Amino acid sequence: MKWEYYCAEATGFTIHDANVLGERGWEMVCCDGEGFLWFKRPVGQAQGREQGHAGAA
Repeated sequence: MKWEYYCAEATGFTIHDANVLGERGWEMVCCDGEGFLWFKRPVGQAQGREQGHAGAA
């Protein structure tokens, strides 16, 4: 399965932000230790385009 990834800056990130991403199908993967949270979801699940750093692995 192909995944797309989204990176969010941890500073200022709220539970509300996490809930919104969850509703859009994003699942939190990790915090990279440099202040960024990483999320993933299956490619093709997106409705619309979110802002952020997205890429396929």
